[in-house]
Parts: sequence; C-alpha cells; structure tokens
Amino acid sequence: SGFEQSVLRKMQDEAITPAWWLNCAADLQWEGVEYEAGGEPLKGIAFARRFMDLMLKEGTGNHNFQLFGMYWAVNTLSVPLRELFNPQMVTMALEASDEGRLLLAELLEEHGLPLAEALEEIMPC
Repeated sequence: SGFEQSVLRKMQDEAITPAWWLNCAADLQWEGVEYEAGGEPLKGIAFARRFMDLMLKEGTGNHNFQLFGMYWAVNTLSVPLRELFNPQMVTMALEASDEGRLLLAELLEEHGLPLAEALEEIMPC
C-alpha cells in the first residue's frame, strides 16, 4: 500500500527537484530570463551559477579533468547533484582560484554557518 506514491516522492526528491534546480541555475544566466516563484523560492541559485562557471573555467582553463569531469557528469545528470555540491568538492573547486576563494568567503559570511551546513541550507539535494 502506498508503494507508487513512495516511489514517486523519492523520484521527485532524488532526481526531479535537483535536475529542475540545476536547469534553473543554468537558464537564469541569460539576459531576460526570470524566475517566477509559484511556491518556495529557489535557494542557492546565484551561488550555483557562479560555482558552476568557476568549475567550468577551472576544469577547462587549467586542465583540471577531475573538476571538468564532475561538471560534465552533473550537467548530464549522470551523477547526482549532491556529488558536486558537497563540502569536499566545493572546497576543492573554489580554493583553486582567487575568484573561487572569494565566492567561498561570501557564502560562509552570508549564511554564518560552516560550509556543510550552508550547503545543506541552500541545496535541493
């Protein structure tokens, strides 16, 4: 009893919501694209956009194939979002550049929490 609803909820929580969130982060980079909140506001979108840009920049510009591979895997939904947006990956990616270190400092200052808690607060995964 309730098996179907349980599976659908798990699919929404584990796959659909993170994919939707990632798609919104990507789409909102384009001029004229706006998000109209129909429910809860999307948390972490500004951070995600900047973070993903830095991942791509570091991965391609500095031939960091681990970061580029993770960027590609998450964008193709081959790897869950939480594999990228976890304290270890975020730290590794952001500490690779001055721009990244600044973004990390802004995130920690804005939330006033340790990195793991700040990510948990803003990420849909």
